[in-house]
Amino acid sequence: MAAKFELYKDKAGEFRWRLRHTNGNIIADSGEGYTTKENAINGINSVKENVAKADVKELPAKAAPKAKPAAPKPAAAMPKAVKYSPGMGEAEDNGSLIATIVVIAAVAFFVIGGGIALIAMGAL
Repeated sequence: MAAKFELYKDKAGEFRWRLRHTNGNIIADSGEGYTTKENAINGINSVKENVAKADVKELPAKAAPKAKPAAPKPAAAMPKAVKYSPGMGEAEDNGSLIATIVVIAAVAFFVIGGGIALIAMGAL
């Protein structure tokens, strides 16, 4: 059994071909879409005519084509928006939150200030 050319339409509605080996592997493809079926068949016929005459050209390692970088993975889906309503783990108003922050800052200032005063007096 010989390899077979497969002709198909891609998602964009263009014609493409691929050459499938008897083991199922794709060993060549059109690399581009054709606007008409006739043009895609002409591409297949061109490969058939030219492949037997083609020479092998070995490229030096530094001239070998670079692999394309992997496509970035799609970002994780964002969680669905949740409508805010008071009591969802946050203060109902920011007044109590601000008051708490002011108290903490005052206590810290008093403790630090007292420590500095004791150091200045030589008590620590």
